[in-house]
Amino acid sequence: MYKWIVVLFCAFFAACGGGGGSGGTDDSGSVSSSASSDTYAKVGLVFTDATSQEYKSAEVTFTKAELVGDDGRVTLFSGEQTLDLLKLPDFYEFVDTAEVPPGDYQSVWITATKVTLTTEDDSGNDVVKEAKLPSGVIKVLSKSGFSVAPGDVLFLEIDFDMNKALKLTETGNGKIILRPVVFANIYSQPPRDKFIRLHGVVENIEGLTFDLCQTQLITDSVNPLSGSEEHCFNIVTDEATGIFGSSGLPLEEDLQEGDSITVIGRLSAMLSSLPDIPNGQLPPPGMCRIWYLDLEPGQQLAPVDCDDIDAVPENAVVIGHEGLKTAFLFSVHAYTIEEGPLTAFSRYSGLVMTPVDEISSQFEFDVDDGQGIDATSSLPVQLFEKTRIFSDDGMEMGIEDVTAGRSARIDAVFSISDTEPDVLRSPFVLLAGDAEDQDMLEGTVVTLDELSGMIEVQTESLETVIVDAGEARVFLITDSESAFSSEEISLSEAPVGTAIEAFGEEDELSGNFIAEVVFIKAE
Repeated sequence: MYKWIVVLFCAFFAACGGGGGSGGTDDSGSVSSSASSDTYAKVGLVFTDATSQEYKSAEVTFTKAELVGDDGRVTLFSGEQTLDLLKLPDFYEFVDTAEVPPGDYQSVWITATKVTLTTEDDSGNDVVKEAKLPSGVIKVLSKSGFSVAPGDVLFLEIDFDMNKALKLTETGNGKIILRPVVFANIYSQPPRDKFIRLHGVVENIEGLTFDLCQTQLITDSVNPLSGSEEHCFNIVTDEATGIFGSSGLPLEEDLQEGDSITVIGRLSAMLSSLPDIPNGQLPPPGMCRIWYLDLEPGQQLAPVDCDDIDAVPENAVVIGHEGLKTAFLFSVHAYTIEEGPLTAFSRYSGLVMTPVDEISSQFEFDVDDGQGIDATSSLPVQLFEKTRIFSDDGMEMGIEDVTAGRSARIDAVFSISDTEPDVLRSPFVLLAGDAEDQDMLEGTVVTLDELSGMIEVQTESLETVIVDAGEARVFLITDSESAFSSEEISLSEAPVGTAIEAFGEEDELSGNFIAEVVFIKAE
């Protein structure tokens, strides 16, 4: 299943720690998303972002997110959560799970209160700037909407593009107005071009699997999560999984329950749909029940104390008084495990300067400025037998793919020694592709041809440019004091004489501007 909405601004992610993922009712008429297991859908909420060269961080504070459908508004998050969106260039962060009533949904409403941008001056010092949002409430309208069926197990992906967003900032009276660009997608399984990172505590080790309950979000290393079981996952390892200690060296001993670790891997759903548990079959409070997926309700085992369940068969899950335990919904195939606090390993971007030396298993790496390493020359990166190497589109690579001139991002511990050369010990390497930064064209729509997809645009310098929007996504932007909204439209619905912002690149042969995304402001 694949459904999508494309939005301007941070579309919804539910329950970041303080809000909880079970929904609720508020004074404005929002309805609760709580329901029995055979009537609601379970949605795993993940988000990611593109890279940005201009800013070091973009922290946004969110206070509410709602789904709006035929039956009213469903509150998905209510609280306060500040996230640094620029920490997400190549992976998912799993924010929470939410119970969503089945039905048809057309829009998402988000309330955000604060944006803080950090950049560097010419001397390398941090410069913090406060930015404003177009309005307090951002309404995201979907062109076709999407449906949620009872028992669905889905992933809602929020894909930020801060690189485009920061080009849409406006200044005036000493203020910065930020209009981030975000794509939201719903999947039955996430695409394989993204990894997930989870930080938490190891529980219930059973062979090559264990449970990991999140204690912190990757984008918020300061504030701990609530410890709710809604933040627990089943982690699957194999012989190729690399486990590294906080020194950056491969870990000699096995993981222990209670260890604090970060897992890098692939996210998937363990169930395609929620089990149908009849009324009266849920155990009493404090009790749990092993529920076999291939047995009838009358054949199931009796409830027991939750602490007495040591192992769960492959064809079974555990249910509690409130329903299915979330740890049995989502699984992560672990490629790399980093032991220690969230700050034990750092991420560094830079340029590969040499191939990997076959004897030392090292390559030279020129670390980008502003990452806490004051090096006058490149540094050696030490690889190990179970260091994993991937391309940024998700393909596993080998040491032969680490070539001079290639951009990369590495997880590493910077080891400084008085007797040996300083070295970056790396368990995980991500090799960047050849993606190019897109240009932005601004102007006014003069004419448009729906059949050819061509838009005649007049720029501020009175230059006429033909924008080829035949393959582009087109959005109508409405901005008022009470709300800011975006709605995907067809090209035929685009008004003439209004402002346009297009992202793409110039075609050298025709001279036309080939657009990927087009934003048109409503009159």
